[in-house]
Amino acid sequence: MTEQPTAERKIAIVGMAPASLSELKELPRPEWEVWGLNTLFNIIGDEWDRWYECHDLDWLKTRPGLDPKTDKQKYWQWLSDDHGDRPVFMFAPDSRVHNAAQYPLREVVSMFGRWLPDGRPEIYVQSTVDWMILAALYEFVTDSHEKQEPVRGTLGIFGVDMAMGEEYAHQRPSCEHWLGIARGMGLTVYIPQTCDLMKAPFAYGLNSYDAVAKKMAARRQELEQQLAQVSNAEAQARDRKMAVRGALDNLNWTEQQRY
Repeated sequence: MTEQPTAERKIAIVGMAPASLSELKELPRPEWEVWGLNTLFNIIGDEWDRWYECHDLDWLKTRPGLDPKTDKQKYWQWLSDDHGDRPVFMFAPDSRVHNAAQYPLREVVSMFGRWLPDGRPEIYVQSTVDWMILAALYEFVTDSHEKQEPVRGTLGIFGVDMAMGEEYAHQRPSCEHWLGIARGMGLTVYIPQTCDLMKAPFAYGLNSYDAVAKKMAARRQELEQQLAQVSNAEAQARDRKMAVRGALDNLNWTEQQRY
């Protein structure tokens, strides 16, 4: 009997950037594994297979950017909930997290970085997404060794833009580094067109920057015109609001004169 080849593993690493998050809904499940992080549960609900929380839990209590009465309480409650057999990977599993599981830190650093003599890791990582990519690469490699097959599979990145000018732009270089490593290993790396990762406006030395510059100038003019139209509409709405308010005040004053 001929042994049937196993289906290629497909892993979707999911962040919270809205521009490239929409395609996640189109992924066939359970063909794709969905790996989430942090407070993404507010967006994707229960559609996930594993979670990553690389922050210190005590730091999360005072984390800036989370509303203390909503996001923090929801997240703490969510972390303490029972999510069945789905793990929440952490560097140091905490009893406050019901599904806490050990992130393979020693193995990942040994494979993709190195351990210094003083016990500290030296590895090019700038975000939770980096750690998630490395965990996926580590599992792809170990799976291939066990099956004695070449590394194969698909790694998809959704909701992770790290666009220039945004809060997380400084995390982009290391993320793109590991995605390049993934491609070099033989994995298929899928990045939505709406995502800025692994993209350049033109190929240096091959494409003319003049053509790109013209397109960018045209796009800038289009956006500036749209902004002017919106600003004009806002001004008209503001004037209309003031006129209506004046008419209402006049009506109130007229009614008061009757008594």
